Amino acid sequence: MSNSNELGEKEAFAFLESLFPGGLKDPALIAELCPRDWEMSPLF
Repeated sequence: MSNSNELGEKEAFAFLESLFPGGLKDPALIAELCPRDWEMSPLF
């Protein structure tokens, strides 16, 4: 069953690439999410 609000695989990857152009391992993204180091982050 298809939902018109759902993205296809290619659209989902394109969306994620637009959000994270340097990838999820981009040091700038990590610094933004956890500026005081990963272990000090509430996301840890």
